[in-house]
Amino acid sequence: MTVLLISCSKEVYEFDNGLRKSKFILKNSKFKYIEESNAESFKSAGTFIRTDTTLIFNFKKSEKLPFSYATREIEIISSEKDKNFSEITVINTFNSFPEFSVNVVLRDKKLNTLRILKTDSEGKVRIENSTNIYEIEIANNTFSRKAIFTYEPFKEKNILVKLILIELGGEPVDGPHGWAYYIEPIIKCDILRRDNETIAITLNDFRYDRAK
Repeated sequence: MTVLLISCSKEVYEFDNGLRKSKFILKNSKFKYIEESNAESFKSAGTFIRTDTTLIFNFKKSEKLPFSYATREIEIISSEKDKNFSEITVINTFNSFPEFSVNVVLRDKKLNTLRILKTDSEGKVRIENSTNIYEIEIANNTFSRKAIFTYEPFKEKNILVKLILIELGGEPVDGPHGWAYYIEPIIKCDILRRDNETIAITLNDFRYDRAK
């Protein structure tokens, strides 16, 4: 991996799909991330490095990460057309254990929160009265990436949602018994270029265009 020098000029990369607005603001080796929507609005910050193909962001807080970093690891278990509810089971990919007491946020088409549910001891939650549900967010706030997905393809189906661990790095923190561990999220974005000029960065399927 070739690490390139950081430009002193400010760069801004923006995303806007009408429901969510977000941007990365880069200057020197530091960045700010801003996200705005009815679902959540917040600011985060950290440091970054640039390679020939990627921007690598070192966030300072794990609970305030871009929506575009969320995952959609979902399996359909069965259909429930004859019942007035369906079920979501949440596990983590580290050991496939059920994720209990996890927040399951149900949102409408404007991303307003309809209800917040919690999984039980088996990692399960029942979804009832699903007519107005457009989006679901699942988060455990313990070093796993959020899952955010459109609910329509999974209505009347029992599904399994897998939470993936956050990649951690940054400066190690001293722990008990001489152990050191990492607590800062690392997020990698691909760089898109045209005629040797950076025009955008991508994170999962989301594109952040460079502001002119």
